[in-house]
Amino acid sequence: MAEKERAEGEEATGRRLKLGIVGIGVGASEILPAMESTPQIDLVAGADINPRVLETFRKRYGARTYDSIEKLCDDPEVEAVWISTPNKFHAPHTIIAAERGKHVVVEKPMAVSLSQAEAMIEAAEKNRIKLICGHTQSFGPHIRTMRRIIRSGELGKLCAMHVWAYTDWMLRPRTPEELDLTQGGGVPYRQGPHQIDTLRLLGGGRVRRVRGTMGQWFAGRPIPGYYSAYIEFEDGTPA
Repeated sequence: MAEKERAEGEEATGRRLKLGIVGIGVGASEILPAMESTPQIDLVAGADINPRVLETFRKRYGARTYDSIEKLCDDPEVEAVWISTPNKFHAPHTIIAAERGKHVVVEKPMAVSLSQAEAMIEAAEKNRIKLICGHTQSFGPHIRTMRRIIRSGELGKLCAMHVWAYTDWMLRPRTPEELDLTQGGGVPYRQGPHQIDTLRLLGGGRVRRVRGTMGQWFAGRPIPGYYSAYIEFEDGTPA
């Protein structure tokens, strides 16, 4: 069945995107099954600093493996790169890929500062590549359906939005960089993009006003475990 679906996908699109993934960790393990089952994607390469992970990846996907993003991006067969490395590497790895002419999908958060995000956009424009911040809720069918209904106007004008989320993120085992806010750690960076990205899509416009707060009350973790924000769109819609 999988082979049939893959063949139908190739026939419909005429070609398959040759994709390489950088950073084969927990985040990658969550997205790899979807990549494998998507007919329009050909997973041709992977890069990581862990030799054992690379060997497992090579055997599972029959793809070429590299121990650095530079080597992967020098592979002429790779057309696009999915960046799933720790947050602090999102900007430099995106720029490396862009400078080698590779399209990029970078995991959320896009970067750990506005200056980094701006540098990523500049590199994408300069090298004429596509840059997408992926693995966010706005790509889900349920959010896309909400967006379609809002735009259709069948339920009337969108007046306000409210999103809340509670998880056990703070209680799970964490690596050092996940507990360092300067490296994009904590729930504001690692969970906030899901809600913010969803609101931006559903709101359908530019934001004119934002205010927010964070709370760091759990003595067992040296990072904020709570965040809240008020967002007002240009048309006055609050979230």
